[in-house]
Amino acid sequence: MAEHERRELSGDPVATRQTAGPATSSERHRLVDALRGVALWGILVVNIGFIVQSPDTGWADFTSGADIAGRWLIATIAQLKFYLLFSFLFGYGLSVQLRRAAERGGNLRPRYFRRMVGLLILGVLHGILFFPGDILFIYGVVGAIAFSMRRWSDRRLLQWAVGVYAAATVVWLALAGLTALEGDPGTTMASPEQITAFTSGSFLDVVQQHAADWPGTLVVLAATQGPAAFALFIVGVVVGRGDLLSRPENHTRSLRRVLMIWGPIGLAGSALAASLQVANSEESTLGVLSFALQYGFAPALSAAMVAALALGLGSRPPRWSRILESGGRMSLSVYLLESVVVTTLAYGYGFGLFGEVAPWGGIGLSIAIWLGLSLFAMAWMAWARFGPFEWVLRSWTYLRLQPLRQ
Repeated sequence: MAEHERRELSGDPVATRQTAGPATSSERHRLVDALRGVALWGILVVNIGFIVQSPDTGWADFTSGADIAGRWLIATIAQLKFYLLFSFLFGYGLSVQLRRAAERGGNLRPRYFRRMVGLLILGVLHGILFFPGDILFIYGVVGAIAFSMRRWSDRRLLQWAVGVYAAATVVWLALAGLTALEGDPGTTMASPEQITAFTSGSFLDVVQQHAADWPGTLVVLAATQGPAAFALFIVGVVVGRGDLLSRPENHTRSLRRVLMIWGPIGLAGSALAASLQVANSEESTLGVLSFALQYGFAPALSAAMVAALALGLGSRPPRWSRILESGGRMSLSVYLLESVVVTTLAYGYGFGLFGEVAPWGGIGLSIAIWLGLSLFAMAWMAWARFGPFEWVLRSWTYLRLQPLRQ
């Protein structure tokens, strides 16, 4: 067994101290930070519809021509795509942590599992206080499970990723078939209690409603997003073992191939699924079928997005990409703050926009919030080593307060 592996398994305290610092500027992968920054907008533009409108139906009741076009655009470009990208980058991060722990002789296991516990706690708080559609809890579970697979070969990991994702896609297609045979079971609508809490309730009223909604929402998300998040996480682990994102100039031909082949396939499939989704919002058969198609084609379009950004930004992104990178460097904080800002705008204890924002308004609002928080991140990271919630999570991970100032 290699020396770094003996240290990792033995929990050498000296080795642990050696790895306690954050990644330096030279160690960070700027393209990865930029990808995280872009993913933050994609996640927000999907989530916002289930905060400013009914958490069960989103913008499904908006049926004018312009509204349908906005819904179609969101479903085609963003739905299911950016949380896959975020999951992929989460797995990539594990690969980077493993490499650094091996180079520095540290014991990653205890710190890593404390980090996953921290994500679980933040996920529960986020889901109850602000947005039941939280993804951090699922990421914590997926990350903990995948850690046991960290020494698997690339081939075995990719086989599992493809197998899990393909199986989940088949299940959704089968459910679409069963729904077609058994008929339309009806559409779930928001309860009067939900509407009252969101439109005129206090912050405590909203928290109580979210606490009632979150367990059921978590079950749905675990079934819909869990397998996909797991599959893309372990793909990220594999990619993180190489230099595809740290030195994309070495892979220009492969990236162009992904963009030119998988891009059109993913876009066409996602557009078809989005068309079915908006064709008849009340027809659950079309809804399940459109979701199954979105599920199946989303990885192709997500991969094409990665390729496009890798080719466009390269290993030395232009100066304007700093705004993406800053948001990506404190992606946990930006993700959580997005929910804080949107819920404050939407609910009765804030600006009371619940039920008043149409799809195109949601797109514009998501861009404004994302851009504002990215600029905030740029200003914050000019003097801080971590984002605010990153600092909390890192202090918990290392069981001591971390220095915040640069």
